This record gives sequence, C-alpha cells and structure tokens, in this order.
Amino acid sequence: MNRWYIGGFILLVIVSFVGYLFGILKIFPLYLTATFLFFSILIFLSYINYHNQFKGFKK
Repeated sequence: MNRWYIGGFILLVIVSFVGYLFGILKIFPLYLTATFLFFSILIFLSYINYHNQFKGFKK
C-alpha cells in the first residue's frame, strides 16, 4: 500500500510540473501552478520524511 502512496505523490508532482510548464507558456496562471507545484513537492517530501522517522525503541 505504501508504494501506491509514493507512486501517487510522484504522479502528483509530475502533473503539477506539467501544469507549471503550461503556466510558463501562459496557458494557465503562473501563480496558481507554481503554488500547486510547491505544495505537491512539500507534501511528497513531508510524507517521505515522516515515513522514515525514528519512532523509538519497542519495549
């Protein structure tokens, strides 16, 4: 199940990057696409960081 989350986040980053390229070409507003790209990368990196977090020793 975790692979599906990572794959979905990578797909979200790719789609938002393509949207950002459309924003550079002035097809979509750049401030919306840049914000969407930023938050998709932020969510992806926070998921990766939380997934590998040390949770302590088990007693």
